[in-house]
Amino acid sequence: MNFELKQKFELAIKHTKIIQVIESLDLEDLYFINDRIVDQIKHIEDIEDLKAVNQFRKGQKVTWKQNEITFTGHISKLNQKTLSIHEDSPPYKKWKIHPQFISLI
Repeated sequence: MNFELKQKFELAIKHTKIIQVIESLDLEDLYFINDRIVDQIKHIEDIEDLKAVNQFRKGQKVTWKQNEITFTGHISKLNQKTLSIHEDSPPYKKWKIHPQFISLI
């Protein structure tokens, strides 16, 4: 059996065991596990957001689109999940934008 096929097989067995455990739990245990899963998902998303934000630096020129309009500006602050950006042309608005929507110029 090749390595990749073996990994898929082992993962399928693992998933089957997890499903068996879930099906054996009562409602209180399911709520507890659900809360823990939601907390872990939020934690992973926070780490991914932080990594995305840290790819940028204060003062960098960037561009983004909203409603098919392209804007340019510079990063004024790195927040936990977003970048604060000052628009370079009138009306010189301040924006908070998630890094996935930003491109460096």
